[in-house]
Amino acid sequence: MRIVLIGFMGSGKSTVGKALAQKLGYDFIEMDNLILEQSTYGSIAKIFAEKGEPYFRDLETSTAKSLTDRRDVVISTGGGTPSRNENILALKNSETLIVYLTISFDTARTRIGNDSTRPLWQDLAKTRELFTSREPIYHSAADLVVNSESDIDSIVSTIQHSLLKGGNS
Repeated sequence: MRIVLIGFMGSGKSTVGKALAQKLGYDFIEMDNLILEQSTYGSIAKIFAEKGEPYFRDLETSTAKSLTDRRDVVISTGGGTPSRNENILALKNSETLIVYLTISFDTARTRIGNDSTRPLWQDLAKTRELFTSREPIYHSAADLVVNSESDIDSIVSTIQHSLLKGGNS
């Protein structure tokens, strides 16, 4: 089994992913970190600045495809990963539970703050548009939707309960 966490920036994918992986005894992979490890860039902001978003999205797709056969793992995707259908197809199979961690825009903004390493947060109006446009994409890709504005233990427990019930709830 593997679990793929999707959701907007600030939804808690990394935090929930680490806690869930520890609870299940699974490996944890943060796709953005994997992209950086495999590239010559020190940050996603630098990739965006020097090569542009399409280049970063290509790296994201390549990384998603490299994870196709991984099992017993919790994968935290970047917020834009589900934007490309090929990424979801690479990450999803019969033994995968895709969990959409929902969050309000205001909570995401509070959690992110003034993080300059998040290039898409530099224009608040565009970020709000992006948030709105991605919601239906996340919903359509998800097997399970969990509100990530509650405490980590509750979120992890909800996901575990879904796994015990057979996944897609």
